[in-house]
Amino acid sequence: MLSFSKCLIFIYCVFNCTFLNATEIKIVYANQWHPYSMGNGSNVKGILPDLIEQLLAEKLNYSVRHIGVPWNRAQSMVRSGEADGFVTAATAERLGFSKSGAQSLYKLNYQAFTLDNTQVQQTLQRDPDLQDKSKSLRFCDVIGNGWATAFYKAKNIELHTVTTIIGCLKMLKRNRQDVVIHSVDVIESIIAKEPSLNLISKSPYLYEEVDFYLLLSKKSAHLFPVLDQVDAVLKKGL
Repeated sequence: MLSFSKCLIFIYCVFNCTFLNATEIKIVYANQWHPYSMGNGSNVKGILPDLIEQLLAEKLNYSVRHIGVPWNRAQSMVRSGEADGFVTAATAERLGFSKSGAQSLYKLNYQAFTLDNTQVQQTLQRDPDLQDKSKSLRFCDVIGNGWATAFYKAKNIELHTVTTIIGCLKMLKRNRQDVVIHSVDVIESIIAKEPSLNLISKSPYLYEEVDFYLLLSKKSAHLFPVLDQVDAVLKKGL
């Protein structure tokens, strides 16, 4: 016969194992993408790790391991199955090695930034869709930004690229470039930390809203149960 203490342990396990997912889910992030994710290894912090912690750990009771690595490494880890997933746009290339939930986890807004009270700002206000006089303005973005490359190519506009987005903002300040169209979260977080850039302001025109999803590797053991559970939670709202 089971002792009283053993009975209590058995009852505890029956009830609690129903609600706790003991299996660890490994999610990787870019380690230098402020304010979305920054920090190496388990020290990664930011908007995206916070959202995943809230979604998978707090709402679904999974054990989550957050890991910050260089972005190319993060994608390789998901491709190989070394990591279970990441939070990003569901491009055709990424969907070749991962699956996306149906519900968006986060939205990136792309808007223009210029110097305040300038002719450039007025030109952009009159022609925000870059169809007429705005085409003659000087546009800047960071090397390797696939969104910017595709966007300006479609508009038939020449793009100046630099190694960091803060470099573009400093060129705006010195009147060496005119416009930066980039993620609002990124630019506003930089301006908040750099008082010298406080004369740069945001245009109200929304160029694009990019949905970010939780993408899980096709090699992940958690693929289908987790995505279904995530969609159910996101439909109700975090």
